[in-house]
Amino acid sequence: MTSYAAFATYLDRLEDAELRDAGAVSWAPPVPYFGRIRSALVATVGINPSIREFVNRDGDELAGQSRRLPTLGSLRLKAWRQANATHIKSIADACSDYFAQNPYLRWFGVLESVLAYSGASYYGERPVACHLDLVPYATVSRWGDLAPWQRQRLLVAGSGLLGRQIGNSSIETLILNGRSVINHFAAISDVRFREIAADGWRLVGAKQRSVPGVAYTAVATKIGGVILDVPVTVIGFNHNLQSSFGVTRVAIASIGEWVSLQLVNQ
Repeated sequence: MTSYAAFATYLDRLEDAELRDAGAVSWAPPVPYFGRIRSALVATVGINPSIREFVNRDGDELAGQSRRLPTLGSLRLKAWRQANATHIKSIADACSDYFAQNPYLRWFGVLESVLAYSGASYYGERPVACHLDLVPYATVSRWGDLAPWQRQRLLVAGSGLLGRQIGNSSIETLILNGRSVINHFAAISDVRFREIAADGWRLVGAKQRSVPGVAYTAVATKIGGVILDVPVTVIGFNHNLQSSFGVTRVAIASIGEWVSLQLVNQ
């Protein structure tokens, strides 16, 4: 689990000009996990938190019942270095209780649908699934719009935290959502992915252009420079389910069934 000391460290990094130059949102806290990492055996993995965790479609900061996570403003702080144990606990609790409050269903709904085929879920008193990101910081621009040096700087800043979190948890399996996540994860870990053609996942878009489905499996023993006491199984799919064109219910069902089979066969 992420200690308050680790939270404080990653909050303090938001004061660094280098991280802000890389595109990190300076007034939004790091989000090391979404949901109950303490009880999780499975974690879905994305790249970084969406800015929509903090603002509405017009770009206004979420407030009141719509708020998902604390910010500098909601905590009445002028800088993250002013955060004390009470503020850090507020952020940590909001991360743990994320799915019990106001989750961003447009993003997490499809992943919950995939998890459902195995009986796993983000929800409940002791959910067996949580969500992690390679980078705990939301960015002003979309990840794909950042310069390569910005993406690299953010990945370096977050990879050690990811490794420590997984190493200190009971997580047995990571489920990587999309080829970009898979490529970035490979760069910060020691995995060697096995690629498997998945015909049932083929997507057909405009002008009948098709994208084949590819499944990935591996075992990780080191993430972000952190050697894991217990290796974790890593599985993934090449389609980013929230943004890939032509993602159908049939493809999502096929991916869900495959994920379920991998979890059963561990």
